[in-house]
Amino acid sequence: MDILRIGRSVENAIVEASMKNYWIALVLAACILGGCGGGDDDYAGPAVNSAEYQVTAPLGGSAFITYRNSSGGTEQVTAKLPWNYYLINPPTGTFLYVSAQSHSATTGVTVTLKTSGNVVKSATSSGAYGIATVSASCC
Repeated sequence: MDILRIGRSVENAIVEASMKNYWIALVLAACILGGCGGGDDDYAGPAVNSAEYQVTAPLGGSAFITYRNSSGGTEQVTAKLPWNYYLINPPTGTFLYVSAQSHSATTGVTVTLKTSGNVVKSATSSGAYGIATVSASCC
């Protein structure tokens, strides 16, 4: 009789553990599929200060790009367009700079500088192999 009682206690413990795991899985699935927080109406933009460099051209193509990187150094790249570079949470007053020269014999480039999702400055070159440059202090 004691063995039967122990067997039922173990069986009840297994059922209880299974139910707990079921509820945990159900809550996790609801959060993943439906979201645990508010809806899109609650979205207020980037949560941290950020800066973004964008280089675009009407027909794509490529450009020679010079920019201030997240370490404070200057980098130069040849990149296909559109091109983006992000600085996450740069210190207040950080100098931001990006310049691009089109590799196209027919169109220029547009260079845009954003902080926390908002356009701060934008410049567009015109004509063949045009250069556009923007700079600003951050955040």
